[in-house]
Amino acid sequence: MGQVERELGAKEIGKLRAENDKLKAGIEELKADYIQELEADIVGVDSQSQISASDLEMAANEMKSQILAGYVVLKQVVYIYIY
Repeated sequence: MGQVERELGAKEIGKLRAENDKLKAGIEELKADYIQELEADIVGVDSQSQISASDLEMAANEMKSQILAGYVVLKQVVYIYIY
């Protein structure tokens, strides 16, 4: 590869890495939002509610799975662009 191609490739990789960092920050923000929503839901449940701890744990695990799935897709997209 020539010097120009290497420089262009390095610039493109830099752009992709910057975009990856933005997306990671977005994922972290979404995780924080989901956690806050879940905490608010837990606080909002009164003592007469029939929601069990296992139901709340399943909901939290589902949110975590969705966040992780989004992160895996993001990593694959970045990998495809870089390579």
